[in-house]
Parts: sequence; structure tokens; C-alpha cells
Amino acid sequence: MASGDFCSPGEGMEILQQVCSKQLPPCNLSKEDLLQNPYFSKLLLNLSQHVDESGLSLTLAKEQAQAWKEVRLHKTTWLRSEILHRVIQELLVDYYVKIQDTNVTSEDKKFHETLEQRLLVTELMRLLGPSQEREIPPLLGLEKADLLELMPLSEDFVWMRARLQQEVEEQLKKKCFTLLCYYDPNS
Repeated sequence: MASGDFCSPGEGMEILQQVCSKQLPPCNLSKEDLLQNPYFSKLLLNLSQHVDESGLSLTLAKEQAQAWKEVRLHKTTWLRSEILHRVIQELLVDYYVKIQDTNVTSEDKKFHETLEQRLLVTELMRLLGPSQEREIPPLLGLEKADLLELMPLSEDFVWMRARLQQEVEEQLKKKCFTLLCYYDPNS
């Protein structure tokens, strides 16, 4: 169909109806509607080249797809940090249950105390929010500098962090195995 031609009855009209139905779903036009309004048909045909099947302009659809991609990325990042945070909390709870029943080594005690100290300070710093000039006094009168003094020694932190990776991996393996056994007991 040339750009100056109007829709004529027959095959061209069926193609136009298919294009309008696919690209412009809310229109639901019949062949008769398109035949009676050739200028409207041409307008719809031109419009269909600039919108996607949901009715959004192509640029807006591209921006929306990019926005959804960013949302999924942020959601994935948040879920990873949330899982890690919960696994760390479970490690600490398991430790406190363990010390009730048995004696723990000084290395285990040091690891869990350093982990708990670091976790608490980090959570408190997050509660304080960004370090901006504000008219409201800080939460409980605490400043970030006050909290940084409570951080564990850097050597203890480095040692704890190396062991933490192993502990988290073990904890996640146990969870995965538990899920596998639940969904496929024969495995």
C-alpha cells in the first residue's frame, strides 16, 4: 500500500483491520467501520507505527521497560541483603541456643560477639539515617561518630568476616537441603 493510497475493499482492508486489532486493541474496529472512514483508517495506520500493542508510545514503552528492569535489579539487590541479614540473625540465635546446652570455644565466642556487635552498630547507623544537617536532634542524641567508637577492632572484623562467609554458606546449604528434602523426599 503506497503512503498516499486509501484503504480499498479487499485484502488491504483485512491487513489494516489486523494491524488495528493488534496494535490498537481498544479499537476493535470492523471492516465496515474502516471502509466508511478512510481518513480515520489512514490515521490509525499511521498511529499504529508509533505505539506498541499496549497503546504506549514506543519511546514511553522503552522507558517503561527500562524502569521495570531497574525495579527488578533493586528488588533483587534488596532481597539478597535481606536474606543475608536474616541468615546472620539466625546464626546468632543458633549460637545463643548452643551456649545454653554446651560450652563453646573462645574462638566461637569471639566470632559471634564480633558479629553481633558489628550487626547492632550497623543497624543503629542505618536508623540514624544520612549524615545531613538537620534541625531535628539525632535519635537518642547519638551521632554516627559515637557509634563508630563501638565498632569491633578492625583485626577482629577482618577475621570475623572471613569466617562469616563460610558460616553463611553452610547455613544456606542447610536451608537448600531442607527445601530439597521437602519438595523431593527421595533425593
